[in-house]
Order: sequence, then structure tokens, then C-alpha cells
Amino acid sequence: MKTIPLDTRNRILAQYDTGKYTREQVGGLFGVSLGLVKKLLSQRLRLGHAAPLYANAGRKPTITPSHQDAMQERRFSHIRLPGKAKVCFHL
Repeated sequence: MKTIPLDTRNRILAQYDTGKYTREQVGGLFGVSLGLVKKLLSQRLRLGHAAPLYANAGRKPTITPSHQDAMQERRFSHIRLPGKAKVCFHL
């Protein structure tokens, strides 16, 4: 899920602040969920702004690049080639 730009966040709040629309209607106007509108209102009340709090939030990758390298080495470690034969693997 992408982060909503600050400009869009401010427009959502400004539209709600006019008093012409409910939270549900504002969400419909901008194509966002009611939960996002509630979150923005709550965040503005608590922190005084609606800016994104941090980037790249969420679950961190379980398999890191070093894990991938180790798995790749183990994947082909059991293959024994006779003589001086060379094998090229395309991954």
C-alpha cells in the first residue's frame, strides 16, 4: 500500500473541515477508506499535522540477502562433477 501524499492528506482534512461532508462522504470523494479519514483526523488532533509518520513501515523481510546467498550455495553444494567439468547455472 502506497503512502498518501501530504497534499492529498491536507485536501482530505480541508474538505472535512468545511462541514459540508461527513467522514464517509469525504472518503468517497477521494477514493480512500473511512479508516484513513479517521486516522488523519486523529493524527492531526494528537500531533498537530497529518504528515506521514515514517516511511517503509511494515513487516521486515524474513529472508535477507545474506540468507539468500547461503541458500543458493547450499542448493548446489551437493552436486559433484567429474573431472574439470564446469557448469553454468542461470538463476
